[in-house]
This record gives sequence, C-alpha cells and structure tokens, in this order.
Amino acid sequence: MGNLYSELKRRNIFRVAVAYLIVAWLVVQVINDFAVPMGMPPWTPIFFIMVIGACFPIALLLSWAYEITPQGMKRSHDVSEEKSITPKTGRTIDRIIIAGVLLTVIYYWLGHKDYFQPVQPEPEQPASEQIETDQPDTGDVEE
Repeated sequence: MGNLYSELKRRNIFRVAVAYLIVAWLVVQVINDFAVPMGMPPWTPIFFIMVIGACFPIALLLSWAYEITPQGMKRSHDVSEEKSITPKTGRTIDRIIIAGVLLTVIYYWLGHKDYFQPVQPEPEQPASEQIETDQPDTGDVEE
C-alpha cells in the first residue's frame, strides 16, 4: 500500500486531483451565476456538473499514464526517473492550485458583497397615491 501511495505522489495524481476540483468548482460557480442571465436553459449548470464529473477520472488516468516533459507528453513508463521533471511539473501544478484558490476566494468575495451595486433608498409614495387596503375585497362591483 505504501508503494502505491508513493507512486501516486510521484506521478502528481493528488496534485492533479486537487487542481481539477478547485478549477471545476470555480467553473461551476461561474456557470451557475451567469447561465440564466445569458439566456441559457436552466439545466445548463447541471449539464456542466455532469460533464466535469465524468471527466474527473479521465484526468486522473491521464495524469497517471502520461508525464509532461520538455519534449511534450510522454508515457510515464517511457521516461526514466533520472530524466523525469515530475518535481518541476508538481510545482507548476501547485501554482495552478494557488491561482485557483485565489480566484475562488476573489469570486466568492465579490459575489457576496454589494460593492458594485449602489444602495438606493426606496422612494416614498406621496400620501395622495397611497391606496388604503383596510377594506376587504368582496368582489362585488358597485354600479
């Protein structure tokens, strides 16, 4: 079991999973906020959640099977551990995670503050325009 854990760690599977989840959560939040105002159907956020969820295992499998090298993507077993740049790739993924967390915090902060919408007091109606509703409506029309 320890061997599997060390191999998952060496291949940056955990980092890819965390980066994927953070970016996916941010994408879902943005789609959830902007789908309806842009005229998209109400099922759009659910569709994106299903697509992102279905692609998660694919991303993990690709990160297990391939390694990013200066020459491009290569199968993991074709790259020797001495020539592997997995630590450098791991630092790049760490930067993606940090950027995703920062964007998520900024998006959350901006979304829950009304800094961009000035607060305007509701105008008061003059007494002559106020309608008295003390009388129950009987539905009868007076002639």
